[in-house]
Amino acid sequence: MKRSNVKLLSLVFLCVSGCHSRDSAQPPAIGEQAITVNSNKPSLVIGAVEFFADWNGSYVKLEQWKDTSDPQVPHPEVFDIICQIENRGDSVVQHGEFIVVTTIDAAVAPSYLHQGDLNKIITEVGWTRVVALDDVKMEIVPYLEAKARQNVKIPGVKVEALARYFNGEKDTFWPWALRVKVHLLNRDMSVVAGGQAILPMIPSDQRLPTRGQ
Repeated sequence: MKRSNVKLLSLVFLCVSGCHSRDSAQPPAIGEQAITVNSNKPSLVIGAVEFFADWNGSYVKLEQWKDTSDPQVPHPEVFDIICQIENRGDSVVQHGEFIVVTTIDAAVAPSYLHQGDLNKIITEVGWTRVVALDDVKMEIVPYLEAKARQNVKIPGVKVEALARYFNGEKDTFWPWALRVKVHLLNRDMSVVAGGQAILPMIPSDQRLPTRGQ
């Protein structure tokens, strides 16, 4: 990341951290989207938030990530976040007027909880930041015509570092899901819209001991 972006990202992170402290709502069920806009009704809103990666020569959408060696099951070392930005206003949005910031946290719980429903697991254990993951990223919203939509790519989420962090031994903790929160900020660093998506993280069969064995 360029040095100028690093300084800007530091300011953005402070703003996003403040927003997190006020967010006490329960996370949505897997596959649902949570979209919020402030009372000023900005011209930009966030639509779908999805995960994509290069796999076997194709750029594929990830519905989940599994810790496996099976080449037929996508488990890329790096994935991208694709955010759909829609301009609902009557005027164009100039390049750099808005910034997309993503933050990532995880639902970490013991591996023996695999017999439970994943939605129940992430509700019970809550969400936490994992230091092994580069969890804050930023991109600038490009020029956007009125009433137009465009995808913004947040590249390079290195999930293999997260998998290595949890070594898979008996009763080791595992990140059952990743939650990406998307924050759309204006040049005053005010959050004008937001969204999120959840990526299930499925451990390998060897990482699923039954409690008490």
